[in-house]
Amino acid sequence: MKQHEQVVVDVGNSLCKVGLVQAESIVDVYTFSLEECAYQPWRHRQVHDLLATSLPWSLSGSNPPIIKSFADWLHAHGQILTVIDAHTPLPLQILVDVPEKVGRDRLMHALAVEQRPALIISTGSAVTVDAVDAQGAFLGGAIFPGLRLMAKSLHEYTAKLPMIDARSHAPQLPGKNTEQAMHAGIVQAVVGGIVGCITEMLPLFSSATRPTIYLTGGDAPSLEKYLPWPVEHRPWLTLQGILIATRALQS
Repeated sequence: MKQHEQVVVDVGNSLCKVGLVQAESIVDVYTFSLEECAYQPWRHRQVHDLLATSLPWSLSGSNPPIIKSFADWLHAHGQILTVIDAHTPLPLQILVDVPEKVGRDRLMHALAVEQRPALIISTGSAVTVDAVDAQGAFLGGAIFPGLRLMAKSLHEYTAKLPMIDARSHAPQLPGKNTEQAMHAGIVQAVVGGIVGCITEMLPLFSSATRPTIYLTGGDAPSLEKYLPWPVEHRPWLTLQGILIATRALQS
């Protein structure tokens, strides 16, 4: 059986995902908290065990301070390490105003999609909806709050609204109590934002080259059933993009 070849790490705004690579595919993924990633990575058994494998590591994502902290810890333990940040050259044309300011996670998604053109929906703390043209160039997109961030904002910036989990069962409309009303409103706001962005960007592409719609991120299972189009669900799209970027640096 072929051995693992690489460790790829996606550091997000809520979670850290560590993926093992075999035959250029992500075969195992471990998920743990940002606190563990930044300050106590040795507490995560799988990460600690990986230190003895001598596998090279690649880190990227949307949370530069935590990436640096984790990278410093890996360096201190003698690991071979690549950090893909705003200064790392990527095999990707980035057609936006300031390419170096685009979140690395969004660019990793653009690298990882197999079919182009593409529209990419990523559903985490923030939702991003991005476009990639038929040549693979990143065209930009939209960013807005995700389910948890909307719920947290309603709780923290109002006097009486509770904190709810908007990722649970399908919301009821009309909501018969405060929690149901919040749940319905949050889900409809996020889904409406996604549908509006996709609808607005579809005319960028000709009818002969209709884009493939990709869906990734932790809240994808909660939101996929509300989307009116077929989607390609790719839970580890960011990790696959990190691998592709790493291979490009090695070539």
